[in-house]
Amino acid sequence: YAVEPGSMNSQTFGIARNLVIQLGREKRNPALAERMLERLEAEVDANDEHRLSASLYGVCIDAWGKSGDARAGEKAEALFEKMQARNDLDPERSPAANDVIYHNVMHAWATSTNTHAPEKVKILLNQMNEKSNADPAVRPTESTYNLLIMAYANRIGEYGAAKAAEDVLYRLSELHTEGIRPDTRSFNLVLKAWANSMEDMGPDRALEILRLMIKLHQGGHDNVVPNEVSFSTVIHAFAIQGKVEEAEKVLHM
Repeated sequence: YAVEPGSMNSQTFGIARNLVIQLGREKRNPALAERMLERLEAEVDANDEHRLSASLYGVCIDAWGKSGDARAGEKAEALFEKMQARNDLDPERSPAANDVIYHNVMHAWATSTNTHAPEKVKILLNQMNEKSNADPAVRPTESTYNLLIMAYANRIGEYGAAKAAEDVLYRLSELHTEGIRPDTRSFNLVLKAWANSMEDMGPDRALEILRLMIKLHQGGHDNVVPNEVSFSTVIHAFAIQGKVEEAEKVLHM
């Protein structure tokens, strides 16, 4: 901030760039990291010698997503949209969004309390699918679909959210895309969705899915491994509804 835009040499620009990355990784003050990024944007606009990188945007978006700020989703998406707009105007010096950027924005929405979070994540996933044929750098993976499942799983007490999470799991199972299939985390997030649903059928449905995990694993699906989180989530689902005997049966499993 001490110098006018256009006056940074390569060394000063590098120092400022590293400062943005450091501030972003600390995740304590995403607003400050973003202000420093804006200073670099002004420098690039005024000096043809400098370039921005996707990692600068990625670390700032990730900082918002992991900040715990109630506005995290909105802030992350606003930064993402600005990044896209700058790339449209000057693709040589402003980077395009890659899969890491998309995932960071989706994570910010998935962990937020915003009512529209699942729909926001779904929109971003659809964008990735649309762009994936032309740009392999934005191709979805099982982690991408897991973020959509997470967005539904975090809707505590919201009727229909758990069913929607389970539907994403089945959609992921039916993709038949090389390298993309449900994993342990996919199933555990659906278990969490049913535990958080507060629906009467929630614990029983979670138990059915746990049994499916066991069946798949025994059938040779090495990417689906029932673990401590799986069993603990189902136990919790029964426990919060006061179904102690059912919870104990899962413990013995």
